[in-house]
Amino acid sequence: MAEYNGKNETKSLKYLFQERSRYYGNAYENADGTRKAGIADINSFETVFYGRVDKGMNSVFPKQSSIKYGSSMSVRGVNFAVDAMEGFLADYKQSLSAGGGQIAFNEQHPFLSNIKVYRSYEPPEVMYQRYIGNLMGQMLEQIIQNKDSNSIPDFPSYVNYFLSFLQNKGSNTPFTQTAWQKSTHSNIFTSGLAFSIANLDCGNDQAKSEFFKEDSNFLLYRQVAMNHGFSISLICPWIMIANPDDAENDSSRMRDYLINNNIINYNSIYKLLYNQLYHTDILELKNQLRLNYNQFVSRFPILKNLYFGKTKTTQTNQIRQQISVDEVNNHYSDLQFHLLYAKIRNIEEDLTFDAAEFARLEKNATFFYKKLDNFRALSYINNEYRTSYYQKPGGLNDYLNKQNTIEEIDSED
Repeated sequence: MAEYNGKNETKSLKYLFQERSRYYGNAYENADGTRKAGIADINSFETVFYGRVDKGMNSVFPKQSSIKYGSSMSVRGVNFAVDAMEGFLADYKQSLSAGGGQIAFNEQHPFLSNIKVYRSYEPPEVMYQRYIGNLMGQMLEQIIQNKDSNSIPDFPSYVNYFLSFLQNKGSNTPFTQTAWQKSTHSNIFTSGLAFSIANLDCGNDQAKSEFFKEDSNFLLYRQVAMNHGFSISLICPWIMIANPDDAENDSSRMRDYLINNNIINYNSIYKLLYNQLYHTDILELKNQLRLNYNQFVSRFPILKNLYFGKTKTTQTNQIRQQISVDEVNNHYSDLQFHLLYAKIRNIEEDLTFDAAEFARLEKNATFFYKKLDNFRALSYINNEYRTSYYQKPGGLNDYLNKQNTIEEIDSED
């Protein structure tokens, strides 16, 4: 692999763009311009969500029952992916030793001699709760700085303040697990499918060309990875991603790893091993609002009411009370929480629906709730946002539409 000089800290954006384009276009390339087998670009279009969404673009977390450890604590992930990683490590070690005088391997390579896993599965539930704690802490800090506590006399007004806070934050600050899992606050390691065999910076292209150049060690690494159903990340070639679709490939052992974990159909892994997040989004919304309202009450136990008379102003103090789960449900019906959820999803999706379209969504969601049940209403809301995602800027359909427009213009000329 040629030498590439792109770094995130490069000050010249023109130079950085040039170097990144050169890396993206030329790294791990065959003579005919195609990308070498086993190298995957997971940073383009919808593939950036690989393992974090199912094939229907529903955000997912791995089920806790599907997570397992390998021979060391650093190897952790979804069951079949861990088995594949263990198989890869053993096979690579044996192949490197058997190379002997036939192939000149570098047995002192810092990452591709005695391979070890530096990073694997990161529990998304823990990361999400940490993120939400920070986000709601920001809202409390805003209330303190702006002296807004007296404008929040009760739970409904706290909910309204929260919604306004999210609107001001915009789409880059998700609240629901569904939106968080598709944001930059999450990463591929939450999928349980990814393993990193180096502790390098993905933003440093020099490290890629120095440590993961196409020498004999790398060629062995790429081949053994493919044999065990892994793809190697183009952008971070030390990150390996288990690909269950590779079960179709007769030269891959991925089918064996799936069958050993009672997965007969590789298309069913998201159904069997993952949870769709929208199912629990509203419950999480209720819990977070209640818990954080109670924290607000602890911070501001006294509500000061001012009364302005003709000659003087009087003040009375009212003790705020923390709120229970039952009291939350008394303040807001399930339908109201569904509609609140729809508003939050619209903010997170950068106002996909304008006022008229959102009014239609609210009307239909209310119909499904009243005439059918709350699950149908929730599924309808989720489907509206899920299907709209395919037309968002930066996606594959958006790219193809732009290409078609360019071709039409060229043909007219």
